[in-house]
Amino acid sequence: MRNRILFNHVKSFRLRILIISSCLTFIGNNLSAQAVGDYRSNSIVPANWNVAATWQRWDGSAWVVADYPGQSTPAGAVTIQNGQLITLNVSPTNAIGSLVVQGGAANTALIISDGFTLNVTGLLLVNPPTAGAIVANAILINGAAAQLNCGSLTLVESGSDTWGTGLGFNGGIVNVTGNVTMGATQPQRTGVGFNTTGTLSVGGNLSGGTIATATGTGSLNVVGNLTGVTIVPGTTGNMNISGNLINPIISAGSGTINLAGGIDNPTVSPTYTGTVNFNGVGVQSLIGDAIFPNIGMTNALSILTLNGNLEVTGTLTLTAGKIELGPNLLGLTNAIPANQLVGGSSSSYVFGTSPFGRFVRQNLAAATAYNFPLGTLTNYMPVIITPTDVSNFAVNAFSPASTDGTVGGPPFINNSRIVDAMWLIERPAGTGNSTITIQWADALEGTIFTAFGDGQIGISRNASGTWLPAIANSANAAANTVTATFNAFTMFGVGEIDVVLPVKFGSIKAYEKQTGIQLDWKVYSENKVKNYEIERSSDARSFTTVGSLPALYNNTADGDYGFFDVNPLQGTSYYRIKNNDLDGKSAYSIIVRVNRNKTIKGLSLYPNPVMNGIVLLQG
Repeated sequence: MRNRILFNHVKSFRLRILIISSCLTFIGNNLSAQAVGDYRSNSIVPANWNVAATWQRWDGSAWVVADYPGQSTPAGAVTIQNGQLITLNVSPTNAIGSLVVQGGAANTALIISDGFTLNVTGLLLVNPPTAGAIVANAILINGAAAQLNCGSLTLVESGSDTWGTGLGFNGGIVNVTGNVTMGATQPQRTGVGFNTTGTLSVGGNLSGGTIATATGTGSLNVVGNLTGVTIVPGTTGNMNISGNLINPIISAGSGTINLAGGIDNPTVSPTYTGTVNFNGVGVQSLIGDAIFPNIGMTNALSILTLNGNLEVTGTLTLTAGKIELGPNLLGLTNAIPANQLVGGSSSSYVFGTSPFGRFVRQNLAAATAYNFPLGTLTNYMPVIITPTDVSNFAVNAFSPASTDGTVGGPPFINNSRIVDAMWLIERPAGTGNSTITIQWADALEGTIFTAFGDGQIGISRNASGTWLPAIANSANAAANTVTATFNAFTMFGVGEIDVVLPVKFGSIKAYEKQTGIQLDWKVYSENKVKNYEIERSSDARSFTTVGSLPALYNNTADGDYGFFDVNPLQGTSYYRIKNNDLDGKSAYSIIVRVNRNKTIKGLSLYPNPVMNGIVLLQG
């Protein structure tokens, strides 16, 4: 009756169908030819493997009673005939070549008892029932020390939902060196069921069928892929799965699924209420748009990479490991926003590499602080948002900061007074003011910024490519946090309070012109700049001022400047530009080198093209 109980459990989760195929051709129901050394069962009542009368062996002309399969010499093909239940109560000395469970109208099974091992070098084939009311053909692993090893395993699909074919665990281990193949057309008719505990290890691929748990913990370790599998997670059970899931179906239930591999185009039943934990080592990919009730990150070495939009309708739990957005949306949509997120820390957060990725939280209540655990791959940069109205927010974080507030835009040459990072904060729904608190890592602080006190730190908002003066409600320099209130939301940065982020030098050209040297340069985001001093040196160490120009723009826009040195040095000269701000602060451009009457060369952090004797140095 054990096999019937197993499949009653599986059937309780089955998908209903309207059309049942009327005829199927099954492989291996009867041996088409026998070879010397083949065995077949010969008992109409439950029997033990080690009893000689349980078996008949083909001697070349007839079936005769002999020893049991694997007792003295390696056995060939072994068949358990329909309606017979055989219990393995011995560990045969020799392996058997193959094992077939015959189909028919009655329950047929091999039960491997606790403490015993059966080795099958080739195929283990379980054929389906073909008649009867509720009938199951199965291999049952019964006990923590029960073990089955085989070359490959095939569970053949039946023609009715009341006829099941499967592998059942009440503890124990099954090792398959090759592939496991189950029904692909009606997967509910074939399956692997974990009634309590058990482990199935597959050296190849697993395809089709159903994987089900009851109340225990089942482990499924697959070296290759699991394709077209229906997962039935039970009520309180745990299922551990390694290998990549391709086109899986997660059916009704509330059990926990722990995944060590990736998952490709999953279909998740709306009646599944359990949690899927990602606990692998390295990158785990989620391909295709998906909706899950609950997601957990539980391994610090795991990075879940999204290759599609992911919606979590229940709770996202960040315990250990990271989620990479890519150009996708990670949306938390639980109508009770306090239950949307649990955890989040420097060892478990969401990070983005694309300007299009967003971490979204919906239905956020007024006057409540909500955490967005953000960062880059290497730096934790969370944001806390407190809206004054019911709101949705979409966020991401990037490093380095850029002069125009775009991801991958021109970097700041002078980043000494800022945090070299940006936070994208958008509000798709909601009105009024919202307070944001930004946190950053020590490694992102500029050399001057790192000495700022609480009263010097603020948040700057980027408006149409221009950084506005930084403001703050409060700051905690020791904790690397700053808080400010805004009613417009775009890209944000952290810098010195009441100061816009510093001017950025663009391209610089230095070239001979008549009897002197012409310097042309471009600046970005000029604001509150007093003037520019042109400095010259013969050794790139000691500089003197040879001229100055007043700032012409100071409207946070881009600008072009030029200066002609009428008395250049003979031979090699070095030039740099110093910008002086109205508040007394200064910054320098990179250094350019000019060798009169020779090919112009430049100093830069990376190679620059030379055209017509002009060096273009990108700042």
